[in-house]
Amino acid sequence: MNKSRIEAFTDAVIAIIITIMVLELNLPKEITFSSLFNMWPTVFVYIASFLQILVVWLGHHDLFNEIETMSYTLFVYNGIWLLTQSFVPIGTRAVGESPTLPAVVLYLGILSLWSFAWMLLYHQAALENPSLLQSSKKSLKPRTAWVYQANLLLFLIISLIIPNFISYLPLLMVMTTSYNMLRYSPN
Repeated sequence: MNKSRIEAFTDAVIAIIITIMVLELNLPKEITFSSLFNMWPTVFVYIASFLQILVVWLGHHDLFNEIETMSYTLFVYNGIWLLTQSFVPIGTRAVGESPTLPAVVLYLGILSLWSFAWMLLYHQAALENPSLLQSSKKSLKPRTAWVYQANLLLFLIISLIIPNFISYLPLLMVMTTSYNMLRYSPN
């Protein structure tokens, strides 16, 4: 399989996913400071989703830079990862329009499946390219995905215990994702 074609396809799908998310941002019928301020949950969940996609895209870029061998199986796992990522706009819209527990469960569930698909993709890439396991890149450490899963679970538990937390979840996700981006190092 041609690695550069898979990378180009992946980049295109990610660009479409981000475009769909931004098109879901609807301005209020009457634009006032008050109506724009009331959009903050929608804007913050969009920013949170965008930043998460950006961070994972960087990790995907690092992964494919390290891959020497590309198989059909790896292509399928990449497709599964893209499939789960394509649901992110649905969860983003759900939390943006209705920051309720069911919307948060949907959103966090989608992010969790997406992260799990990343783990499968990484595992398959490492099976085919054992040198990945010796990489010093933080984005390629399996521990990173497990920490992300733990964060999602923590957000869910807090949302269940403290329902008012749901309103602040997008802001917290922006903060944690921004922190992870600042820690990101391509080396």
